[in-house]
Amino acid sequence: MSEKPLITVGGLIVAPDGELLLVRSKKWRDLYSTPGGKVEIGETREEAFQREIWEETHLKVLNIRFAMIQESIYSCLLYTSD
Repeated sequence: MSEKPLITVGGLIVAPDGELLLVRSKKWRDLYSTPGGKVEIGETREEAFQREIWEETHLKVLNIRFAMIQESIYSCLLYTSD
């Protein structure tokens, strides 16, 4: 477990026709998930989201809108080794 809280980002990507983008996540046993990942030191959450989407999908996202925060500090769901 990390000594500091871990900050992550994720989000819904909606195409102009209304379709949603989901990715398969090895972390969640190959189930579908929203793309995202860890915020690196010095990044804003928006920058981290754009970087993670690029790394996972090679898509550039536009019109990012903040929707919510979910606090889950030291949650066993985020720190399992499975």
